Amino acid sequence: MFIPLLSFVTILCGYDQISLLIPLLMNENYYNKNKDEAIELSSKIGSFNTIPSILSNLFGGYVFDLFGRKYCIFFMLASYGVLLSMFPQTAPNEGLLIGVSMAINFICSPLGFAPLV
Repeated sequence: MFIPLLSFVTILCGYDQISLLIPLLMNENYYNKNKDEAIELSSKIGSFNTIPSILSNLFGGYVFDLFGRKYCIFFMLASYGVLLSMFPQTAPNEGLLIGVSMAINFICSPLGFAPLV
């Protein structure tokens, strides 16, 4: 019963990450960017996120076969929660924000693209 809801949960969390990034960058207590700077940094993060996503999808199925779906899914979702909670903690370091975002995509991309998940 859990597996069919997995795609829904990962899409919902991914949408949450995307929708909260611009307001986080524009918040004066965190990054204090104007709208154009926030959009530029968000685009840069999106560009950098393609690399770990492609790399993790190349061997994601192999990792599922090696360790089993349940352990991998638990690890990926737990890591996603920890990394997502680190988003506000990275302020005001933009490099750290890009690194956390790349780590999220590296760890969680196989959830959406691996077969039988």
